[in-house]
Amino acid sequence: MSIPAMSLGLPPDIDAEPSAIESGAETLDGICQTMYGRAEGLDGQFTNTAIEFTDLVSWDISSAAAKELESWREAGVALTNGAAVLRLWAEDIKAYRLVRSELQQRWETAKIIAQTRVDSPVVSASTSGRSGGFAEGVVDAVTSTKASRESEEKTALMGLACELALEHDAAWEILMDQADQVEKDLREGPSEKTLERLVDSGHLGWSWAGVLPDGEAPMEEFTENATPGAVNVWWNSLSQSDQQAAMEDYPEILRGLGGIPVVVRDELNRDYLEELIEGNLGAAAVDPKVGLGSLNLLGDLDLMREILKDDDKFLIDIDPMAPGGGAAVISTGNPDLADNVSTMVPGMLNDAGGMGVLVGRADDIHSSMNGNDPSSENASTTWMGYNTPFSGGWSPGEASSDLNDFQEGLRATHQGGSPSHNTVVGHSFGGYVAGVAANPDFHGVPGDLDADALVLIGAPGASVQNVNDLSVDEENVHIIQGDDDAIETARELSGMASDGFGTALHAEEFYADPENPGETLGNRLDPEEDTGHSGYFEDEESLGYLGDVLTGGRP
Repeated sequence: MSIPAMSLGLPPDIDAEPSAIESGAETLDGICQTMYGRAEGLDGQFTNTAIEFTDLVSWDISSAAAKELESWREAGVALTNGAAVLRLWAEDIKAYRLVRSELQQRWETAKIIAQTRVDSPVVSASTSGRSGGFAEGVVDAVTSTKASRESEEKTALMGLACELALEHDAAWEILMDQADQVEKDLREGPSEKTLERLVDSGHLGWSWAGVLPDGEAPMEEFTENATPGAVNVWWNSLSQSDQQAAMEDYPEILRGLGGIPVVVRDELNRDYLEELIEGNLGAAAVDPKVGLGSLNLLGDLDLMREILKDDDKFLIDIDPMAPGGGAAVISTGNPDLADNVSTMVPGMLNDAGGMGVLVGRADDIHSSMNGNDPSSENASTTWMGYNTPFSGGWSPGEASSDLNDFQEGLRATHQGGSPSHNTVVGHSFGGYVAGVAANPDFHGVPGDLDADALVLIGAPGASVQNVNDLSVDEENVHIIQGDDDAIETARELSGMASDGFGTALHAEEFYADPENPGETLGNRLDPEEDTGHSGYFEDEESLGYLGDVLTGGRP
């Protein structure tokens, strides 16, 4: 047998396909998401989609006894665990196949080198880096025949094959042990060792057992590393009493945490607001770093309390000590229950102390949404969650990342059988922040803004050169900018900062189709001539356009 024909002789590969296993895990996740709930009145456990599931199993979950509810909850935990175990098994198979591939590659490389030494001993020795080099190769060529060299190389290769086989056997033994463990884990639930692997790999959070994280996994550690989706799964795995205990023990964490339902955050933040007011938090408590304005003034807090007297208002976040005048997020309508959700990102010189004006704009947008789609539930949110210039500087990175997290949280907590239609609306510098959040190439920002549509109003730019560069489909990007908007002058006066803004949004090249010269992308609205930089929210044409876009229409 020639050297090229020699085989490493590994046993057959495992008859399993990781992609099929991962698909099975997604199926389990889908069943679990249908079962697990977020709606009120069902022991805090079940979404309104549970009613759909009830139709399938002919079981009236809303009147179920506590024991039945516990069984339902246990089934959900089993599904979550099962999906995680399957994903880990798929990764184990991939890891084994990587070892197998590397062994095979080492074998093939060794055969090529061996054949070269047989055919060209001088060249092989000269290029191999061996101490003898060229001289050794000459001696080898003179003192041995090609047949003897081939025999020696075959012997060496058989020895290598034995070494590689031993390495393969070790990897195979590990995989078979993992296979046995997977079978047990799926039948009996994850073992302690498996749970550690699942947590370390990120397939399960510390909440796998449906209880609050214990001393080995403190709440602070869990929430710092968990995504909004993971937080929501954890929250929905808790009984109503455990949820209430978490609210009492960790209000300062839960009230600002993405993945916690809006009604829960609203309750906790209202309590916190009252604590601030009753504690007479005034100018003496102001952090000198907060910059322009301050939510720390008692009058601002009283104004916010007045705003929240309306039944349709939800206080999703409040941080009076955040730099730049505090942070706050208020929604008109509950985003978790809405069919259409808009998130407004205000521009510079705004702060949480001026939420009266900003929420007023959100109310006007909400009215426009209702007028355009009265049959749907709509929510209009004001996201005053970043330190605006000038106190915050020009860099939008941190603000854009926070906006990404907020949008991800809206997805995680939304209830209902179908996802809501979510739109981010950025005004002025807030438009730049929103653009960066949708820019996959902006350093340090995920750039995968979770939004069905993006509206930039009077913005200095979107940080990109072309509308096609944004992660939101260009057909769902809308620019509203009037000729009388002073933003273009402000852009020029900003000096070097304008470089980061990208192409000006009034420029034709921003909309040019790079693949079809002469064709344009995106959508533009140029309101009436007298519409100034802050006048869009009073302009009927602009509000009508927003009402259409924010409810999923195409103006």
